[in-house]
Amino acid sequence: MNRKNILQEGLREVRSPKKPNKYAVVFCTYAGVHTGIKEAYTAGKYMSQFFEHLGLYVLDEWYVVGKFHGWEGGTKYGKLGDISNRPNQQDLDVVYQETLDLLKGLGI
Repeated sequence: MNRKNILQEGLREVRSPKKPNKYAVVFCTYAGVHTGIKEAYTAGKYMSQFFEHLGLYVLDEWYVVGKFHGWEGGTKYGKLGDISNRPNQQDLDVVYQETLDLLKGLGI
């Protein structure tokens, strides 16, 4: 079955065709109480892959420390120390600025 027939019959193509001028960035917070940032990679990579399946270009991934909701001990005494007030405004400002820089680089 060729591509034209696949599209006419409403079947999904085997590949994930890119959509021009459609972009995504991935932002993931993590508490990392046991192994640090490595605990966030699975979620971030999953989100990236999801956007790529939709045909978007994933420009970057950001992993930012964030408190562990529901476990105060993990928030205060984990591998990263006391992260009760994270992500904070400074963390969010960095992601915002880096996103703007990416968009400027694309001419958007």
